[in-house]
Amino acid sequence: MAEKTVNVTVPGLKVNHEEKSGKHEISGMIEYAKHAKGSWHIDVRYPRDFKGFVEVKMDNVEGHPFAHMFDLKPGVYVGHGTFLWRGGW
Repeated sequence: MAEKTVNVTVPGLKVNHEEKSGKHEISGMIEYAKHAKGSWHIDVRYPRDFKGFVEVKMDNVEGHPFAHMFDLKPGVYVGHGTFLWRGGW
């Protein structure tokens, strides 16, 4: 299976991956809505069957950046970060 990276740009939402000391950090930040209320969800999955590997949630946040460090074995993974807005500013 050939590896492929797809970058999707969503104005005001940044999701990033960074390798730090052999571990992998996935982080998210909302740029234009510092007081948006909702929940961060970050997960890492296997690309072949998309079954959940690790999922991290942070509920009831207000414009809060979020990051989680994953200790992964060598391999190919899909990382995903979302902010679920609850309609409040």
